[in-house]
Amino acid sequence: MRAFALAEIPEPLMFAAIVLHNAANSCGAVIEHNDPLTFIRDAQSRRRGRPGQRTFLTDLHDGRWFQMVETLHETGWITLLGIDHIAQKSLERQLETERR
Repeated sequence: MRAFALAEIPEPLMFAAIVLHNAANSCGAVIEHNDPLTFIRDAQSRRRGRPGQRTFLTDLHDGRWFQMVETLHETGWITLLGIDHIAQKSLERQLETERR
């Protein structure tokens, strides 16, 4: 939870509370949207109702990158696993710089 600056949010951690907290405090995951409420609505409409798993990369306000594995359960709850991806992103940047 510390990696994503979530220690101040009471449990259970709800998606909307996390996004609003992060947007207000410029911490946690970066969202590329001007309006956090619209982002929340769009994100929930895309993933709700389709139990299963997806993997994606996310960047944090402090420059770190995480590969996320999100599992939507039949109950509607989500399990989210973040895997530190900084070394991989650093290598990608280095290779891009060397190609130029």
